[in-house]
Amino acid sequence: MVSPILDSDMSKVGFIGSVRDITIQKRSEYALIESRENFRALVENNTDIVMRFDANGRHLYVNPAVAPYIPFPPEYLIGRTYKELPYSSRMATDWDNLIQDAINTGKPQEADISFKTPKGIVTLNWRLFPEFDMEGRIRSVLSISRDITYQREFEQEKQALLEQIQRNLGEFAILNDGIRNPLAVITGWLSMMDLQEKERSTLMHQIKQIDEMITKLDRRWVESEKVLGFLRRHYSIQACNPREYHD
Repeated sequence: MVSPILDSDMSKVGFIGSVRDITIQKRSEYALIESRENFRALVENNTDIVMRFDANGRHLYVNPAVAPYIPFPPEYLIGRTYKELPYSSRMATDWDNLIQDAINTGKPQEADISFKTPKGIVTLNWRLFPEFDMEGRIRSVLSISRDITYQREFEQEKQALLEQIQRNLGEFAILNDGIRNPLAVITGWLSMMDLQEKERSTLMHQIKQIDEMITKLDRRWVESEKVLGFLRRHYSIQACNPREYHD
């Protein structure tokens, strides 16, 4: 800054100036600009849906990832709450309420939401994080939504498969019991029937072979205990042991 020096006649006789080092200030400004640009580059290219809402639940920002999930241009969201968008009243209310929960409690919120999109029915994991100003007041809410549709479908298919395994294990136990018990009855009848020794021996040999096959199945069951234990621990599979049927 430069100021003139005046004499008694108000004529300029010189100048006086001062210089202030603003290097740190400029570096801070550049760092802030760079940080904003890095953040924008990060969210603009993110496959997750990133949105920001003001304290009234209106959209302040949405990244391009939202486009496949809405039937209108992304910019149509800006300045609007979900109740002001073409969604069902119940769904819009639930979504706006979740945003307000983050604002009212000052704590992160999370929910899995399913809804119809141009891609079909999808499920998103929606996480919301309140953002505070320098005085500790909530100024906005940042949200990140991740598409978990395929993950949810996989979990449902996995659960159906595990339930089928459980049914198969139960049916195996019933089959084991259903074969061995009649064999015991047949063996008893053979001992009382008037048969030639050769005929009796042939029939008993066949019964013994069937019994040995069942015994091998029992042994394989025992060998599979580690696998069954894993299923019980991680997938809550409760399988009955066929040995219990003939103790």
